[in-house]
Amino acid sequence: MRLTATTIISLVFLLKVSAQAMEPISPPSFEAENAILFAQKGIPPVVVLPKLDFKKIAREDNEGPGTRFSVPIRTELNFENSGQWTELNNGDRIWRLTIESKGALALAFMYNDFFIPRGAMLFMYSPDHQQIKGAYTWKNNRKSRRFWTGLIRGNAAIVEYYEPKAVRGAGHFNIFRVDHAYSKKNFTGEEKTDNVFGFGASFPCHENINCSTGADWDAQKRGVCRIIVVVEEGMGYCSGSLLNNTSLDGTPYLLSAYHCQDGYTPVWDMYRFDFNYESDGCDNPATEPGFNSILGCEYVSGRQQSDFILVDLIPDIPGNVHAYLNGWSRLTPNNTSLVMIHHPKGDIKKIATSNSSPIIWPNPIPWDVGPATPAYYHFRVDYSTGTFQVGSSGSPLIDASNGLVLGQLHGGVNDSLCSNNTTIGYYGHISYAWHVGSQPQWRLKDWLDPLQTDPDTLHGMEYPSTVNYYTLSGKITTPGGRPIANATVTIDNDTYGQQQVITDTLGVYTFTDLPSSEEYLLSVSKDTLYANGVSTFDIILISKHILGIQPFESYYNYYAADVNNSQSISTFDVIKIRKVILGVTTDFGEGGVPSWQFFRSPTDTIPPVEGAWPADTTYVFPSTTILLESDSTNVDFIGVKSGDVNDSAGF
Repeated sequence: MRLTATTIISLVFLLKVSAQAMEPISPPSFEAENAILFAQKGIPPVVVLPKLDFKKIAREDNEGPGTRFSVPIRTELNFENSGQWTELNNGDRIWRLTIESKGALALAFMYNDFFIPRGAMLFMYSPDHQQIKGAYTWKNNRKSRRFWTGLIRGNAAIVEYYEPKAVRGAGHFNIFRVDHAYSKKNFTGEEKTDNVFGFGASFPCHENINCSTGADWDAQKRGVCRIIVVVEEGMGYCSGSLLNNTSLDGTPYLLSAYHCQDGYTPVWDMYRFDFNYESDGCDNPATEPGFNSILGCEYVSGRQQSDFILVDLIPDIPGNVHAYLNGWSRLTPNNTSLVMIHHPKGDIKKIATSNSSPIIWPNPIPWDVGPATPAYYHFRVDYSTGTFQVGSSGSPLIDASNGLVLGQLHGGVNDSLCSNNTTIGYYGHISYAWHVGSQPQWRLKDWLDPLQTDPDTLHGMEYPSTVNYYTLSGKITTPGGRPIANATVTIDNDTYGQQQVITDTLGVYTFTDLPSSEEYLLSVSKDTLYANGVSTFDIILISKHILGIQPFESYYNYYAADVNNSQSISTFDVIKIRKVILGVTTDFGEGGVPSWQFFRSPTDTIPPVEGAWPADTTYVFPSTTILLESDSTNVDFIGVKSGDVNDSAGF
């Protein structure tokens, strides 16, 4: 038997998909108070992309795998060279841009130099406002500064970026790639009926995972996800399953099918993994359900003959995903039934079954794309209920007797009616993928068995998520305990960038909803009103210290008096302070200290060494690094008004 193109599982056309980590908010330009303003402006400036060479695309598809559904168009679109800014009455502003690619069935946008500050929002939507992706926020920032949004059906889509006045100029991104989804009708003029994918596009005979058939697989289903495969040449759908490993350390390894990327150039950091994409009950929902997405992975191992690929999801999986690391078996079960959980055509999660044990297929399997599978590398499974479609590739084959994964779907012969015993699936099995391969990058055992215990089976476990969201807060006071209002507190993080808040009248600052297991660089500043609290009485106190009549006893007096930042106290400091009092200067001059200086708040005031500059500088001018593993609510600071030795400044 030779499998035809209609029976092999492959990359497929992506039509409708929700986006990663979105907030359920409408674009600000849609709001009533802004509607008139934007109605007057009309459609945002339009960038029309170059016309595609479909003859060239057809030739590439005929010569290569031919399974892509989109063509990437390289672009350089950003705030500086395209789009239009609109100022709002409150000082906020909105940037919008329309991108059009004639003949496209759908569009997706990919970004580099991507940074969204806290409070700003990014949206992508159709010109008729019927399809909306977003809001994307600071939570979508990544260390790679790369991201993608979409897909929007049709040949045009609008990007909208909202930026509050408080973070004006902080955000930036560049749209470096637009994916143009196409179908074969672009080449032949023939209308195709198989180019609709996504929500609601799979065969109606599929059973949803939350029907009675899936009742016993609540844990296993949480380890199965839809994959949006991103390659240099296009995009597509597959399915995959998280797997446990013998160290039980929660490494998010995910098993899928090798052919999902075979013949293409994978862009691993842009792969997207959609968990919990399923109906609430047995019936197909009227509207598309939400899901949880993880963006990005690293290649671990894979082998064409076994048609397996193992990747490691780059970010830890957040706790709200409730992910499950499926167990696995290297054994060939006898007298057992089987379960298949998958995302056919990128649709919501479905389930199929087999009432007979898998058979290790003793013959080579010829495929219409790629080399034949060698004998004994695959299980053959005769379905009893359900079937598979494009997009099901890589989905797990589960032993119903113990709930363990046996292998991943390669392809076979499917049936649009899901008729019993007319669907045949071939699955690469873990037993061969385990050890048949001379290098770790070609096999599974090195990754799934890091303890080298060589087990035949391993149980599944709940994913031990290390990603939670915590609060970082504290209080800023003077040495005398008075709260300092209107100080700027800044945190900086490699992934999420810089965020700022202002202390309230009680001197309190608060950052909420910060991802855990990240390092945040924390600092404080207030650089206004140099003359505030500075008087001739301060000059008298400083002079008494210089003359040794009344030396400073407080750690903080030294820094208040040293306005020229020389780490000594002298008449030069007195001169600078007198000029500020008299209004001759508005600051302490070049090289001088800022209006306020801030210190990490020690348990007790640290006294200086008598008669010398303070010896302990542990708390001086802090840029404190906080590794956030729980709520940190007492990260306090002491603020010293420069020149104000007697702590009399107001706020």
